[in-house]
Amino acid sequence: MTTPTYFATKYDSPQDEFLHDLAAIWSVDSDGSVDSPTGWWMVLDVDADDLLELRRDAQEAALRYGDTWLTTSVATLDHYAPLIAESPTEFSDYYRQVTGHFLLSGNDQGFCYVERFENVEQRDAKVAALDEAYGEWLDGDDYL
Repeated sequence: MTTPTYFATKYDSPQDEFLHDLAAIWSVDSDGSVDSPTGWWMVLDVDADDLLELRRDAQEAALRYGDTWLTTSVATLDHYAPLIAESPTEFSDYYRQVTGHFLLSGNDQGFCYVERFENVEQRDAKVAALDEAYGEWLDGDDYL
């Protein structure tokens, strides 16, 4: 199977689009504001078990409600990287790209950016810097 060409829109890759959709499905809280220099941001942690659960839920929903029920993110996941696993721990490169510790952010133009971090501590340090900058913006004259 050949991977279809991804036409970038407000995301840089299908993985970024999937992660943003996943954050919406999971109702991940965001912080910041598109009006501030920091933009908005949210943290997301995804592991292999999360992806397997998402696949099981999507398969069950498809059987119960029909294929049209599938969400965009699950369709994106299936479209770009079918699960090739014989066992639950064997994932394609695509799946490895959407597991880990992420910081999603966006701006007033609707673009979404995804940063992947080696560990939670590195990501949390970046979030702390965003929190501080956002707080300073709220306290400043530019906010009014």
